[in-house]
Amino acid sequence: MDYQNAEFYKLNKNNPDLVYNFADETITYRKEKDENGNPCIVEYRRKNGKRNTKRRIVPNNEMSVEDFDTWKARLTEEALEYRRYDDLTTRNNVSIENLLDTDLVSTESVEEEYLRQETDQHALPKDSAVINEILGLLTEKQRGRYYKAKALNMSSRTIANEEGCDQSSVLESISGAEKKIQKELNKRGYR
Repeated sequence: MDYQNAEFYKLNKNNPDLVYNFADETITYRKEKDENGNPCIVEYRRKNGKRNTKRRIVPNNEMSVEDFDTWKARLTEEALEYRRYDDLTTRNNVSIENLLDTDLVSTESVEEEYLRQETDQHALPKDSAVINEILGLLTEKQRGRYYKAKALNMSSRTIANEEGCDQSSVLESISGAEKKIQKELNKRGYR
């Protein structure tokens, strides 16, 4: 996918403004009312990494409100059309590097299968106080990810997407939780 079109689509699909994100600055065009209450176009420029934003009322000969509306509609439709085409192409031609980031993979990963099999092999105690005590040994992150993976049957990819982190981080947390649980179960005489 063309990066500029993808970025434009992402920034503008639900936004009433026109937003451009360049390497060194972000430019936003917005419809506002001037001091007389007349609609006008205002440009905001912000250097990436800096908080100060420069504001400028765009002269009517540079961009009128009608031009803004036309431009917004046309560019949004172009980006959306490009996105539709790219989605169709991607479904038919996905590179192996990007395969894990798609919904086209329907089987669990080797790591997930191993963790599931390890969990299934070990009988857990029936006493909820003992279970809570053992789960209390886990970090909050391990406990949450372990719960999502085992109780809610979520894949590590889904958990990673939900938490905004790498899938490997989720797998490490679940694996660490499994090891702590197994160690404690062994200490207590469970298989």
